[in-house]
Amino acid sequence: MTAGLPLWFWRGGYTDLTSAKFAYAATLTGVWVLTTAATAIATNNGITMTADKWLVVLLILFAGISSVFSPYPNHVWIGSGRHNGFLSLVLYGIIYIGVSSYGKMRRAYVTVFTAALFICCIVSLFQLLGKNPFRLYPGDWNYYDKGIQYSSEFLGNVGNVDIFGALLCLGIPLSMGTAINESGRSLWVLAAMSAVCIFITVVMDVKATLLGTAAGMIILLFAGVTNKKQEIRKKTLGLFLIVVLTILLANVVTFSEQGISLGRGQEPESTLTESGEKAELGNILQGQWNDEIGSGRIGIWKTLLKTVPQHFWIGTGPGTVADRAGIVYERYVPETGRTLKARVDNAHNEFLEYLVCEGIIGLLLYLFLIIYTVARCSSGARTERRLLLTAMGSYWIQSFFGLGLILVLPIVFLFWGLLNQSENK
Repeated sequence: MTAGLPLWFWRGGYTDLTSAKFAYAATLTGVWVLTTAATAIATNNGITMTADKWLVVLLILFAGISSVFSPYPNHVWIGSGRHNGFLSLVLYGIIYIGVSSYGKMRRAYVTVFTAALFICCIVSLFQLLGKNPFRLYPGDWNYYDKGIQYSSEFLGNVGNVDIFGALLCLGIPLSMGTAINESGRSLWVLAAMSAVCIFITVVMDVKATLLGTAAGMIILLFAGVTNKKQEIRKKTLGLFLIVVLTILLANVVTFSEQGISLGRGQEPESTLTESGEKAELGNILQGQWNDEIGSGRIGIWKTLLKTVPQHFWIGTGPGTVADRAGIVYERYVPETGRTLKARVDNAHNEFLEYLVCEGIIGLLLYLFLIIYTVARCSSGARTERRLLLTAMGSYWIQSFFGLGLILVLPIVFLFWGLLNQSENK
């Protein structure tokens, strides 16, 4: 899952990427569940229910109740947007409970996950040069047709830069923290792949990704690294020096279809409706809730918050944001004579998504699961667990602006399950 899901795509490229990744995650999970269940039955090794697993079960249960009573029965099971309905939530719950019961954190998982992100970033570098590796863009389109031929921004094998950024938020602190505790070739391989990921993160300039990654690195520096030996301190200093140099490099190069040049060129203001958190973050921090600044998230949040009292307790079921919001953005493109339309089918805030779709009960269960995890793993935990908590913390911070879709959530709940894994299994 950690290696394959970020890289997986099908012949349609970005046009059917969500369906392709849903099929991959569901198939892989189904095979894993069958083999694990057979082994557990043969060895008489059942699941031991703990508080966190009960929270996940209750979250799925109340989401099911919400789905049964949903006013949008045709959309709630698969999701009116991008495979974000009840079935996907069940999939995440199965992954979490299964992995936390029978999984064991191994550094190899970090290596293959970092390698997958590294490959995605290499693909992104070619796309930033106007190329179309693997024919991910339809026809003869490329990255620079954003806002002209299509809405949003797409890079790598993950697609939407917000979702790609969420995976980077999860992967960079985890790989850097693991590298600090490695030695020899493993250290420098992880450091090199992480540096490329950081470079792409800075070039994408998705503000929530930058915020989440920066927070993760700060937490890693002060809390994730518990070994104070001089050797560890030297490696930590060296790796953070690489981070600084990578950030500086990303800020002095410009990509275009003609190639790479030094000096950041003046990029036109983006008018995309779903391209990311380009302006909202700074304005929110200044107390400015302007609907017309940024990518429209603030307007989406205001619209959805107004609908919350109508279905306060259990919401209207997973994947029904499009039905609740009823927002369609339109923009005329003079270069093509076409009008681009973007239908809002996601809250662009995972916490608000739970509130709208699963109601206050669903949101509280999700928050309780986060609180339980932080309380259980923030002190006296092994190095691997502290690093995982740092990575999850980075993800949770960016998820305030995040989409939380099938392209990233199977891996999130997999690592979350490993973070809360049962000690005696």
